[in-house]
Amino acid sequence: MLLRGGVIIIEIIWNCDFDLYSRCFPKYNFKRFDLPFGETRTASGFNFRYANRFRKNGVEYRELYKAFGLRFIINVSGVGGKFNVVPLMMTIGAGLGLMSISVLIADCVMLHCTKKRKYFQKVKEIDLNFVNTQPKIARI
Repeated sequence: MLLRGGVIIIEIIWNCDFDLYSRCFPKYNFKRFDLPFGETRTASGFNFRYANRFRKNGVEYRELYKAFGLRFIINVSGVGGKFNVVPLMMTIGAGLGLMSISVLIADCVMLHCTKKRKYFQKVKEIDLNFVNTQPKIARI
């Protein structure tokens, strides 16, 4: 690979939990990205050509170089997390808000989209006649 060049991918993966008091170490993976030299008809590895033009004694010359080398592609990814009360409370609040919206949607469906809408309207608007009693005040 050093003579004809090659492309190597280095993956560095960080998965850290910052709630625990432990050190976070990365995991490394090394893979060859290009095809080995016997498996392809095209140029394998990492190579490129460049030209050097110069003039010597009034004659213009051009030298073509083909360079080989190693190319490293480095991918770094990962997840780090830590518990926080604020996002938890925001999630709970959003859930409660969605629950209250579901009651409104159910009422709209029952009152406008069913065959027994008159019955549901009567049940929803039941007027309960409570006996209006004044609280008794104890006198000392």
